[in-house]
Amino acid sequence: MSYSYIIVDDDPIFTLLLKKQLQKYSKLTFIDSFRDSASAVLNIQKIKPDLLFLDWNIDSFNGSDIIESISHNPVIVLISSDPYLNVSDLPEQVTFFLQKPIKNEKALKHIIRQAVDIAEANRLLSRMVS
Repeated sequence: MSYSYIIVDDDPIFTLLLKKQLQKYSKLTFIDSFRDSASAVLNIQKIKPDLLFLDWNIDSFNGSDIIESISHNPVIVLISSDPYLNVSDLPEQVTFFLQKPIKNEKALKHIIRQAVDIAEANRLLSRMVS
């Protein structure tokens, strides 16, 4: 079973590097990436990805603004280079947090495995409810 993901980040180099790292996981399917919040909000609603890799600071919005606009329940991996971001202040929908740059490949692997497990559980729950 495959799980779709979207990357929302205004840094094209980081997006490319993250996508390259995520390609190693056969259970993940890249759908698209977005560099601005307006495109991200519109397309997240249309695509409804299983996982969302979301930069906290993107143009005039922050991750919280984008998260509030999501009507489904993706696994959200919040990403930030802000050293002053207080993880305890993040929206409750955030499942995981990664600090840029991602230096710890082992931690990323652990997060991806857990994110896939949660996406699988979300999919099973949605089938049971429908």
